[in-house]
Amino acid sequence: KQWYQRRVRGRGPCPHHVHTRRRGPHQVVLPGHHGSPHPVPVQKQRLQQVGGQTALHRIRARLGRDEETIAVTSEWIQIAKQKNIPIVVDADGLFIVTEKPGIIRGYSEAILTPNVVEFERLFFGLTGRMCCKPPSEANILAVCNKLKCTVICKGLTDQICTRTTSDERAEVLKCVEPGSNRRCGGQGDILAGALGLFSFWAKQNQKAFDGTPYQCVAAHAACTVVKRANFLAFAKHKRS
Repeated sequence: KQWYQRRVRGRGPCPHHVHTRRRGPHQVVLPGHHGSPHPVPVQKQRLQQVGGQTALHRIRARLGRDEETIAVTSEWIQIAKQKNIPIVVDADGLFIVTEKPGIIRGYSEAILTPNVVEFERLFFGLTGRMCCKPPSEANILAVCNKLKCTVICKGLTDQICTRTTSDERAEVLKCVEPGSNRRCGGQGDILAGALGLFSFWAKQNQKAFDGTPYQCVAAHAACTVVKRANFLAFAKHKRS
């Protein structure tokens, strides 16, 4: 991992993170494709090889939005769907879902983590209408019902909605942890990482939740931990 980080330092962060089963939710960084001499089909083959060893996929920031990126990322999502692997989609991954919602629609193992602006784009892309500011429970239910997955709308109060089956009645759960006076830079990245970890654990212990979808449990746990940490950090350091 250290060798790879040194090698790509000049090309920016890698686009895909996964968690392997070998040592629990250990994070592995996949090589980015930007500037790669290998064509997309070769990269897809590599993704297939690595995808069979993972327990969770996380698609995050700084992917880029070119056609090659979308093709490789779409393949990564398809691998997760084929193997029923939980997938956390954040930042530029949400742009791809907004452009091509069919790649994630109906996949109950997917968890989307849009902020308010990203949610507005997603809502408009799915419904053709503008959503409320800030997004209302009805807006979040609409997106969740369209995609049939889990949506976490980040904000002053994080709103969580899970729709795992077509006949399930979705409801919006709110994380009421106070957090700090404002969201800090990188907080969404921390949430996505925590969400990957909690999703891994929660899926292994679904029977303990009395029918509550594990995605909902993982989402609320991740939001709570990050906001509590944010609150404690602000109480100690203020606006450092």
